Amino acid sequence: MKLLYYHIGAVYYGHTRGIIRFFFKTVMPSVIIVDDDRGTLELFDDFLDQGGIEVIGKARNGKAAVELFINSRPDIVLLDVLMPEYDGLYALEKIREIDPDAKVIMVTADLTADTEKKLQELNATAVIYKPYEIGSVLDTIDKVNKGVLVAFNQS
Repeated sequence: MKLLYYHIGAVYYGHTRGIIRFFFKTVMPSVIIVDDDRGTLELFDDFLDQGGIEVIGKARNGKAAVELFINSRPDIVLLDVLMPEYDGLYALEKIREIDPDAKVIMVTADLTADTEKKLQELNATAVIYKPYEIGSVLDTIDKVNKGVLVAFNQS
């Protein structure tokens, strides 16, 4: 079934996943989602898709996130901080080495000063604190996409 999406100056026509973009003024960003929890990945994917945001990849650890970033070059990365093996801080550091201007939104429940300091040192574009409302996630993505600084947006 073909779907037609309208979003502030942009028209999308295509299947639920493979969206063809017709550019006017504004284009919703392409996003990769990184979280070790499969349910969270799917939830984010569904909500972002409903919001007209193209999810071009998903990963479950920081090392896979870096590889996915290199191969897909998304507009925005949604990156969980705490993950086993390679965490989000590892991925953020490596992504910054590859592209210092990459837009990386960190997602975390860790409110410690140590984590906040590390996120600031690694220049996270924005931070979404758990628990979050999907509306605030979509708003943060929109602001980051437009270049509005959102650093450490706590909902």
